[in-house]
Amino acid sequence: MAGNGPPPKARKVRRNADPVPQTVLRFECAEASELPEFRIERDGALVEFGWPERARERWRRWIDSPQAEHFGSSGWQDLLDTALAAAGRASRRHVSGTGRSDGND
Repeated sequence: MAGNGPPPKARKVRRNADPVPQTVLRFECAEASELPEFRIERDGALVEFGWPERARERWRRWIDSPQAEHFGSSGWQDLLDTALAAAGRASRRHVSGTGRSDGND
């Protein structure tokens, strides 16, 4: 014997409307690009930015991950922003000579 009360109705009908209307967005898969090449200013001169090897490895891992097929263009842009932030922290550690991250960079 399963549960108490009357059996559920064959045709359930929801009578109350959603208080906030929903918008359904169409998903458009986006391919990842390679890490971009660009220049940065260092000691008053523009120099080619060199991506740290760790950032290149992480980018490749994201591209090869199973969830990558579910990333749209905004997802890839967020990941690129993350890679830029991490690379910037890594290059500041390299320039300062600490070679480590103690959470104060």
